[in-house]
Amino acid sequence: MIGFSVWERRTGSGRNVTFPARQNSVNGERRSFALLRPTLDTAAQDRIRDLILQAYAEQETEVSQAVRRCCSPGRSPRQPHGRADPLPLVAALATDVQGRCGAA
Repeated sequence: MIGFSVWERRTGSGRNVTFPARQNSVNGERRSFALLRPTLDTAAQDRIRDLILQAYAEQETEVSQAVRRCCSPGRSPRQPHGRADPLPLVAALATDVQGRCGAA
């Protein structure tokens, strides 16, 4: 299922997950219908939220490590306007993905 959103809390105390929902209007009142609804186990949604946040954190760590590998001092070619060239980062991420997927 697509449509999950991960966002920072306003208080800065962590992240939250918004689940996909469909909005509609009943008698002029705006309502939202969750597309992922618990049938018996209401704690299942909390487990799914935790898994999404865990996957997001793991992906964030992998990307930041790839950025450090790619853009460490001496490895980041500079363009004339002073910004780092994004191509080495893209190449490093592509290599990382290919290695994980077993692609040649």
